[in-house]
Amino acid sequence: MSAKYSQTQVVAATPRHDDGTRMSGFQGSSQSKTSDKSSQAIGRSAHRQQDDVVIAVMGNTGTGKSSLIKLLTGSSAIAIGNSLDSHTSNIHIIRFLDHTSGRTITIVDTPGFDDSRENLTDTDILKKITKFLLSEYDKDRKLNGLVYLQRISDPRFGGQAKRNLKMFRNLCGAETYKNIVILTTFWDKVANEREGAQREEQLKNKYFKDLVDGGAHFVRHDRTVEGSHTVLKHILTLSPTNIQIQHEIRVEGKTLEDTAAGSVHREEVERIIAKHKEELNELKAEMEKLMVLNASFRRELEEERARARRNLERWEKEKSDLSNGLGEVRNEQARVEVDVAREQKDREKLSQDQERDWSSRLGSHARDHEVAIKDIQDQLDQEKRKRQESELRSLEDVEKKMREIEEEARVAKARMDKDRMVREEEMERIQGEQDSIMRETEEMLRRENERIEREDPEVDCPPPYETIDRDIGPLGPVNKAFRFAQSERYPPHLKVSELKNLLALPTIFNFTALLDTTVILFCEGERLPPTLLSMAPDSATTHTMQDLVNQNHVLHEESRQDRFKNQIPLFNQGMFFNKNIGLRDDWYCDAAFGQQQFTGTNPTTIKTAPRRWLDTFTSVAESQQRADIIELLAEDTSNIYIQDYSYFRSALNASPQVELSCDGRYACASVVLFHLEPEGKLHPLAITLDYRGSMEESVTMFNRRITSSTYGDESVDWPWRYAKMCAQVSDWLRHEVGIHLVNTHLVEEVIIVAAKRAFSPGHVVLRLLEPHWNSTLPLNGGARETLVPKIIIPMTGLKPDHVYAFIKSTFSRFDWRGLYVPNDLLSRGFPPEQLDEPKFHNYGYARNIYRMWEIIRKFVSTVLCDVYRSDLQVAGDLSLATFCQEVRSHTGGQLNSFPRIQTLEELIDFVTMSIHIASPQHTAVNYLQQYYQTFIPNKPSALYAPIPRSLDQLEALEEEDLLLALPVHKPRDWLLMAHVPYLLSFEVPDDGTILYYAAQTSERTSSTLPVINTAARILRDDLVNFIHTVAENSAELDDQQTPYLVMDPSKTAISILI
Repeated sequence: MSAKYSQTQVVAATPRHDDGTRMSGFQGSSQSKTSDKSSQAIGRSAHRQQDDVVIAVMGNTGTGKSSLIKLLTGSSAIAIGNSLDSHTSNIHIIRFLDHTSGRTITIVDTPGFDDSRENLTDTDILKKITKFLLSEYDKDRKLNGLVYLQRISDPRFGGQAKRNLKMFRNLCGAETYKNIVILTTFWDKVANEREGAQREEQLKNKYFKDLVDGGAHFVRHDRTVEGSHTVLKHILTLSPTNIQIQHEIRVEGKTLEDTAAGSVHREEVERIIAKHKEELNELKAEMEKLMVLNASFRRELEEERARARRNLERWEKEKSDLSNGLGEVRNEQARVEVDVAREQKDREKLSQDQERDWSSRLGSHARDHEVAIKDIQDQLDQEKRKRQESELRSLEDVEKKMREIEEEARVAKARMDKDRMVREEEMERIQGEQDSIMRETEEMLRRENERIEREDPEVDCPPPYETIDRDIGPLGPVNKAFRFAQSERYPPHLKVSELKNLLALPTIFNFTALLDTTVILFCEGERLPPTLLSMAPDSATTHTMQDLVNQNHVLHEESRQDRFKNQIPLFNQGMFFNKNIGLRDDWYCDAAFGQQQFTGTNPTTIKTAPRRWLDTFTSVAESQQRADIIELLAEDTSNIYIQDYSYFRSALNASPQVELSCDGRYACASVVLFHLEPEGKLHPLAITLDYRGSMEESVTMFNRRITSSTYGDESVDWPWRYAKMCAQVSDWLRHEVGIHLVNTHLVEEVIIVAAKRAFSPGHVVLRLLEPHWNSTLPLNGGARETLVPKIIIPMTGLKPDHVYAFIKSTFSRFDWRGLYVPNDLLSRGFPPEQLDEPKFHNYGYARNIYRMWEIIRKFVSTVLCDVYRSDLQVAGDLSLATFCQEVRSHTGGQLNSFPRIQTLEELIDFVTMSIHIASPQHTAVNYLQQYYQTFIPNKPSALYAPIPRSLDQLEALEEEDLLLALPVHKPRDWLLMAHVPYLLSFEVPDDGTILYYAAQTSERTSSTLPVINTAARILRDDLVNFIHTVAENSAELDDQQTPYLVMDPSKTAISILI
């Protein structure tokens, strides 16, 4: 027992009436008359002595509540939990006398809302706590303090912890915050003081901020008596108070459910109910999908037959073995009988000899010997009989076992014959159903075509066409109004003649931005309007990188002041109105460079480094005597990541020796190695400027700073800053032309044209996908006609033929199923189930896109599982088969990786992928272009000086060389580089977002299928909840200067609109 405290009582807190019966409502309950008397004694003591101190201890299970009470009281009787079950499953009261203050201390030990006991729910816990608090209120006893325990050792503040804290806040109310002590525990489990302090700061400034602002006291608990006494001394200074839930029920007359805490719990229960309903629906869908196709039955039957044959062979072998064994037993018996006969003969002969000998020599002793011999003979005969009986029993056992095995074989054969007959009947039934479905599908298609021909084309035909002219393809009819065009420069796309009635290009872009870009395109040098010319650097006055930074600040401030509005009436804000990365003081640093791989314009290609690259960079490190790099690459292999652009020359059909340049602009094929540190920072380790087939022919530089915490003045490390600029040039090409243009715009166009050709207007797949195709076809036509040849190509360091080769190569490499979000993340070294771990908390794109994939797939699955009841229906959909053929065909979409859809799961994945590409994926690689690319030094599209060919040349670079590598002397190129990302990254209006689509679709009743209405309501709710997830993920990034909110559903475009 503690020297300062003595424990007077440890009793249950639930009161009873004087007659021992339980109180009704929230008056509490008790477990024994002893606890009732103790509770009444506490109440009387409260009235006698107003100085009694009442302290409620709350927190999650396993946070150390029992340990704290044990230290306060000095009692070893308090149970401390080491298992998953909570030791505080009821409310307990522990009373003791504080000899220092002379006051009686009452500790109220409460269960956590995450209590793991099987029969104890959160509702039970809330009722228990409420009953006790109301009982105290009725006795006019107030709480002096509330201690809330939180483990500092928890690396993440998870969902359960957030819900428990929310419940605690709503139990207490803001007026009680000043009486709260937040006690952080398990400091000895934290790796180091710095890590613990960071977590403590995050708890204070984020999760517990409102409590701290309201006067709550934040204390570290070191699990000592002195530390516990410090908490007690603080509470002794506080004035007693009632808490919110007592006031809500007793004063305002609310029910428990209507209180703030009850409402929180009700929301959680409703969420869980909805989740279980969703799981039930998924189980129902899964049960439906368990219907086995004809081929599956055949395989199963063959497997069953094979198993039966193997069993029969085994039984026959066992019978044979037993038969052989029986023969051996019989042979052994014969041998024994021969031995016994021989032994008997020997004994008879011996007896005769002995008899003659004894008769001659012993006389009267003969009879005695005769008796002995007879005894021996009897003993031998008895042993013989026992052996024969034992052998006979063994033989009977063997024969019995053989009969049992033969009976098992007979029963198994009969069962196998019966099963075969049942399965053959089932196969015939399924074959009949399949034939019936095929006939019904063909008849449905025939009736649908007849209906289309009869009804008003303005109602049922897709605008702007007046009729649906359909050819009969190899699998079914196709819509001739949409035709694929083949090109040497681009992937298959909609034939140009079909674009004439579609939306005109200028209405898609922001018209002002399009006008400005046109001016830049058709004006040169000094003829640029003065206002635009002033937005490019003045080569006469630009001598340092800081000059470029200063000009960027000035342009931003002037744009915010609307300085240009009167000079160019249509200018309207301009590309410098919004913030860009150049406004950050640390825009050039390794941390900002690394974070752009996770939340920049191209967060989709970073991946774990293959072994060949690890070995390659290790060899280079050995030649450069970088032992620290060698050690890191050897010891932390799984956390080495790479951005690999080395394939560029192969994709361009260029040899390794070819310099990538055009008209004084230079491109490069960099390789960048990163280390993902334990706390989640992505730190660049090495950069190969321009990979030319081997490291011997290429220039590679290692970072002087081996870790993100290594000291060094990054601002003047010009060679390393130049290397990062090369990496950004490489990523510009891969992002703009590969990830953005090809993998979203042009791939989606193949799906659109094929779908328009294959599906009738009322087909559920077309109904699901059409809202995500608004403006995409005319926009892509404008890209092929104007954007690529007249804007993109002149911005790169590549010849036109190289750019077109890159486009075609990127399309041919597109892996449809491999790029399904779960598959893609896993293959790149980011397991979806681990994304919430500290190691990956900075990868905002992955955490958001995976959740968005789940939301979209749930929506799609809800619709399609209602329409298609089995895989057979999917396999029998001729329109779907025609569509797949159109996508894959050499004369059609030429997307060879696209699956031949046969099952419901494959259909759901395809529709999910199509929406994913058009909406969240395109938004993710499009919206941030203005922020990261209008400030040219951060991510130029080309370099304007040859790339160093040796490490010595690279290490000799100074600040002047970096300026020469930028288009400082070419204002037209500078403005084009800055203006295009501004042009391409406008956010869509509110009515063009995926959330608006979900809300509008959920309200429609006439033009939308009922199942889509229902699914859209679920989609809307999921997207609203996801808004908060996006904000939380952004708030958890280490880099808080640049929020990552691009996948906020209220901003995410419903389709490829720009």
